[in-house]
Amino acid sequence: MRQGWRRTAALTALTATLSAIAGSNFLTTLGNAEDLVPLSVIAFPGTSNWPIRIAQDKGYFARNGIEVNLSPTPNSVFQMTNLIAGKFDLAMTAADNVVAYMEGQGEVPVAS
Repeated sequence: MRQGWRRTAALTALTATLSAIAGSNFLTTLGNAEDLVPLSVIAFPGTSNWPIRIAQDKGYFARNGIEVNLSPTPNSVFQMTNLIAGKFDLAMTAADNVVAYMEGQGEVPVAS
């Protein structure tokens, strides 16, 4: 139960952050589609990604100079190791994954 609450809180915070970025005007000077700044996001598949998909569909990100590329993750090890390796800019994940890897207690060892 507690982990479900944490995941919901983390997803809510991420959605609010992405919505604020998409709704703000600080990137509107970027202009055309070829000028979009790519943002790679890795997340577990499911309905929690709907806010991103809807924002993509409505053009909220593009209108503000961002191209969000959403990739599904098969598991938290893949997600965290690839995030740490810099293959993704942002991960939609539970806070316990982040804390575990930061403390050196993740499921697999990673480079600092």
